[in-house]
Amino acid sequence: MARQEEITSPRDERILELFKENKLEGFNLIYSKYGDPLFSVCSRYSNDREEAEDFFHDAMLKIFDKIGGFKPNSEGGLFWWMKRLTVNMILDKRKYQRRHKIISIDEVEGELAEPTAERIPDVPIAAIREMVASLPTYKKLVFNMFYIDDYSHKEIGEMLGITENTSSSILSKARRDLGIMIKDYLKKNT
Repeated sequence: MARQEEITSPRDERILELFKENKLEGFNLIYSKYGDPLFSVCSRYSNDREEAEDFFHDAMLKIFDKIGGFKPNSEGGLFWWMKRLTVNMILDKRKYQRRHKIISIDEVEGELAEPTAERIPDVPIAAIREMVASLPTYKKLVFNMFYIDDYSHKEIGEMLGITENTSSSILSKARRDLGIMIKDYLKKNT
């Protein structure tokens, strides 16, 4: 009856209440209570520690974005919901990898055309703001804290209750996403 206990867990109910009141505090509780078990799930589906960390970071971001849709009595316990979300995300990534040959950046060094400093002025500030606003919550948060508010990864980590490496990883993914959006914008508008 582990699932039934999980459904009625007072701590999980409190986490969900805190999440509704203060998303960061609720997320930190989720991270502290379920981080290790979810990382274990990611490790089981990965080829190495680096890939497991990437899966884990992506899963935590997805959980953060989707937790508003969690319904305790209809979907089982909080951990089971997060585990299912994590596994499904990993399986989706695996399917994508099978369909599309993933090439390491090291293999194509110099071949990827980054938007150049000269080309970025071709993108209106309003469009860039919309791109940043469209990022998933945690990517947008870390991006703004780092570039707009000039916090270091150490400071961001302390404020968000994450490690410096996690902050750096999230920022890297936000920059990658923005680079793709800028390239798409330039293709469509030049």
